[in-house]
Amino acid sequence: MRLSLKSLGHQHKNRGEKFRKEDPSQLLNNPQMLEVLAMKDSSPCSIVLQFIESVNQGDTTKLAPVISRDIVFTDILGREYQERDFMEKYLAAFPDYKIHVHHVLQGGNGIAIFGKTSGSHVPPEIEDREWLVWTAEIEDGLITTWRIYASDGYAMRS
Repeated sequence: MRLSLKSLGHQHKNRGEKFRKEDPSQLLNNPQMLEVLAMKDSSPCSIVLQFIESVNQGDTTKLAPVISRDIVFTDILGREYQERDFMEKYLAAFPDYKIHVHHVLQGGNGIAIFGKTSGSHVPPEIEDREWLVWTAEIEDGLITTWRIYASDGYAMRS
């Protein structure tokens, strides 16, 4: 499944211009994304969006059904955490953390998400300008890897 920026309500005039600033939480209000979430199927896209929805709601009880026992979380610096409760610990430390999805790409069992965050360990002025990419691999209906990439040097130093 490939969702375009246009289909998610974002507009741009040419490649040189920045996207206009919108409320990034609108993705989950987007009928196309709600349709994927409503299916609650075992497609990689649906599984990842369920994970993000649980994170954004702060509902850690809904994380376990979509992540593998041996999931590997990899941070911006490339540090790996093979802890099933890693995201629960992060949400406990940063309860306002949200993932704002702007674009989703799928290739086989892999998913790439382009977006932003709010409420993380990164200062809000950095979050406002920083674009992130998350990648996930799905095996047997569960997320086995979750990795984040950043474009801003601040995040990579934190």
